[in-house]
Amino acid sequence: MSGGNTITTFEFGEIQEIRFALRFMEELDKIQNTTMRIVRCNVKNAMFCVDFKIKTGDECFCYIELKSRQDIKPSYPTLPISHAKMQNIRDTIKIGKNKPTYLVWFDLKRSILYYTLYHERYCDYEKFYDAKRNSYYIQIHMSLITKSNMREFVHHITSQASQSSSHTS
Repeated sequence: MSGGNTITTFEFGEIQEIRFALRFMEELDKIQNTTMRIVRCNVKNAMFCVDFKIKTGDECFCYIELKSRQDIKPSYPTLPISHAKMQNIRDTIKIGKNKPTYLVWFDLKRSILYYTLYHERYCDYEKFYDAKRNSYYIQIHMSLITKSNMREFVHHITSQASQSSSHTS
C-alpha cells in the first residue's frame, strides 16, 4: 500500500462485501420469522467462486456474486462480468451444488442494486478482452437485469426461499 490513503482493488472489494452483508442483514432483521442469514464465502484466504451464500437454517438456499461499482450510469445498455467467473460458477456451483446464483452489481453512488439470476448460457456469450484487467468479460444486457434496492432484493430472496421450501415440504 502506498500514499497512506490508497487501498488496493482487493481491499476495496473486501470492504464493499462487508458493507453489503451488513446492509443485507439489516433488511433481514426487519423481516419477521426468518431464519435466513448471509455468510461470506471468501474469508481468511479461502477463495470461492462467489462472495456469499444465503442460508435458511443450516441449508444453503442460494449464492451471490457481488460486483461493487463506484458509478453505474443509468444509460448503460449492459453490465460486464468476468467470463472466467461464469465458467467457475457453472463448474463449481451448478454442477456440484445446483443452487440459484445471483449476479449483483451494486452502484455505490446511487445505492442501486442490479441483479440477475446466473444462467449457464452466459458461458457462451461473446467474450471481450479488457487489456487493463488482462482478462475476458461478457456483457449482460439490461433487459435481463432487475434494477432494485437492498430492501426489494432481500424481499425477493426471502420470497424465493419461501416458495422453494413450500415446494419441498
